[in-house]
Amino acid sequence: MKCLLFLALVASATAFPSEGDTPHVEPMGEPIRGTFDSRQFSPGGGLTQSLFSLGLFPRLQITFTNAMCPGTGSNANQQGVCLAPEECNELNGRRIATCATGFGACCRVSKGCGDNIKEGLAYFETDDDFTKASSICKATIQKANDSICQIKLEFEEFILAQPSKLSPTVSTGACPDNFQVNGGTRAPAICGMNTGQHMYVDFPHGSDVITIDASGQLNMPDRKIGIKIIQIACDSPMRAPLDCLQYYNSASGTIRSFNFPNSAPNDYILRQLPHQDYKVCIKRQAQRNSICYNTCSVNVQNAEPENQAFSISYANSDIVSGAGTFSEHPCPDDYLLIPGAYDQVNVTNVADRFCGENLNPTPGSPSSITVCSQNFDLYYHTDGSEDHECRGGESAVCSASAKNNNQGFCLTYSQI
Repeated sequence: MKCLLFLALVASATAFPSEGDTPHVEPMGEPIRGTFDSRQFSPGGGLTQSLFSLGLFPRLQITFTNAMCPGTGSNANQQGVCLAPEECNELNGRRIATCATGFGACCRVSKGCGDNIKEGLAYFETDDDFTKASSICKATIQKANDSICQIKLEFEEFILAQPSKLSPTVSTGACPDNFQVNGGTRAPAICGMNTGQHMYVDFPHGSDVITIDASGQLNMPDRKIGIKIIQIACDSPMRAPLDCLQYYNSASGTIRSFNFPNSAPNDYILRQLPHQDYKVCIKRQAQRNSICYNTCSVNVQNAEPENQAFSISYANSDIVSGAGTFSEHPCPDDYLLIPGAYDQVNVTNVADRFCGENLNPTPGSPSSITVCSQNFDLYYHTDGSEDHECRGGESAVCSASAKNNNQGFCLTYSQI
């Protein structure tokens, strides 16, 4: 009777829920390795393991979900996946906390150049070799299981060289360094500073592999890429709609074009990237019918020119703002498309393509205003050359330096 009572107490203790997990305890024989969605393993160590070996009560099976889990202590700003401790060891992962009532290890799995990444949550980091000239870094992301449809790349650190400044030999503002996602839905190549940015990329039908490719042209001591890679199930509420390279799911926030960071060193000359052609989506919140945009307060230090939160296609010497409806074909080279956009104060003042140095439906306006829409998507397009707008005869004051000053955009949004 005492042994049975002790068994009941031990089983009850192991099944006690904690940290959002509800482990399920049941008799089992040998340990069973589970799938990505659930793991089964036998607890061990101490008095409990001794009782197992003596055969005084059956071994136990613990089942819990491989959810993301927060680190603790010095790892409090990190995340991992709740795995069986032995599996974390097999993956060369680092335990940053416990989970599943102490039965699981909150495991941070780090990967690098040349690795195959097949974990539901992993961290990709470049090493010191990536700072050298002619450096190349590639990694493969493989579906963790058949339920996965999408990955999210969160750029925790992203510092590559800036686009080339216009010169007699380089006239396109091209990226000397390069980061590209291949094998999934279309994503543009990017460079510069993109810490804090993100991308959603879908696995194409019938494919289980997406690759990330990065390269560096010259020696650059601070060149570094660190990415949190999250695999997202087809039925997950986290999943972004198809073809949305970026996805924001809050009622308000900030949207930046790539290479438009929140802050940067004084010696960084930030520039708009060429060949950008992607869609940004905002999840419509309950009982919100419209969304409004304003230009950001910019903190980036930059000597050429003064910092601007909206700088697409043209500089001050050309036009202060460009706008119009899609059918009118304004902003032929680079533009931000906000479908159905209108002036918040004067709703009859409408436009959907925007360029220049101000967000304003009125062409030639000297200032930005609040622009709203009932469509919750944005489209950003830049052509392949950062000097197309400086063709001879187009403008008497147009010069290579004018196009070279474009920075992209930074907008705050609020759903109403």
